[in-house]
Amino acid sequence: MTVELVLYSRPGCHLCDDMLMALRALDSRRNLRVTVVNIDDDPALRDAYATRIPVLARADTQEVLCESRLDEAAIMSCMGTTRG
Repeated sequence: MTVELVLYSRPGCHLCDDMLMALRALDSRRNLRVTVVNIDDDPALRDAYATRIPVLARADTQEVLCESRLDEAAIMSCMGTTRG
């Protein structure tokens, strides 16, 4: 099953880069699809996430799984509830 995630980020955010690297390492063991969204491209996203990034959410429900640091347990839980 593929889990589709959205990483809300912005260029130059070292925490965002760290989370993306951690997701890539996790993807070597799991089937993840991560879409990186630059919050600076959308004023509504910038307003919602500017002080919270990185924010990782499920693509289908927009449920926030974690902020600032990768929560592997939240992703594993998400994988258990996702049908694919």
